[in-house]
Amino acid sequence: MNDGRFSIQELPDAAAVGERAAELFFALGAQAQRARGRFSVALAGGSSPKPMHRSLTERAPPAEFNWSQVDVFFGDERAAPPDSPQSNYGNAREQLLERVAIDPARVHPMRAWETDLEASARAYEQELQQACGPGGALDLLVMGVGEDAHILSLFPGCPLIDDDGGSLVAALRDPPMNPALSRLTLTPTALRRARCTMVLFVGAKKRDAYTALRHAHGAALRSPVALLHGISADSRAFLLVDHAAAALEPSP
Repeated sequence: MNDGRFSIQELPDAAAVGERAAELFFALGAQAQRARGRFSVALAGGSSPKPMHRSLTERAPPAEFNWSQVDVFFGDERAAPPDSPQSNYGNAREQLLERVAIDPARVHPMRAWETDLEASARAYEQELQQACGPGGALDLLVMGVGEDAHILSLFPGCPLIDDDGGSLVAALRDPPMNPALSRLTLTPTALRRARCTMVLFVGAKKRDAYTALRHAHGAALRSPVALLHGISADSRAFLLVDHAAAALEPSP
């Protein structure tokens, strides 16, 4: 089903979302590698991408996809060391990156554990630009969605939603979820510039976030997930929604 610029795919459960996400990952990666000789992707944290990571390790990639031509970035990160259960990089490394034939030099963790978070943000923006060109346009940005409709580390009321100053990466102090752990996050500018986005809605608790995106008006326009309405007209957005999230959506 297509809804404007969104390709919406409703799937039975989290495992099916993971399988379809892996299929899209390989297909979009192969397209990017044919076009540009590399595939730049930013992975998501949290629980939603775990089935995708599992499916990516369990299935053989298509012949035209090459893991050695993949540059891995991250959409956001907590100020936690890489071996912490709070680390998005650490979790992705354990679930996916150590299980596929990727070049470790092309994996780019956000160094949110360093003391100068603003310097880490600037350094990460430079890494993005070196791999993706001056605009920092990722081939694919994968995102989960929080129960409060946050994406990346852009929470309701976050000033970056209105003005990120044109930067691609920003530091976030005292975030609503666990204020003790500061964060680095890609910004709305990075989101708008991505060639493709893939958003995973898994579980009944994501119903309100899905509704906020599908029927963004009034207060819903202030919801972080509604930022997807601002992506470039040249971009593609895939919404993968399990039945638990989609079936509870009220009729428009």
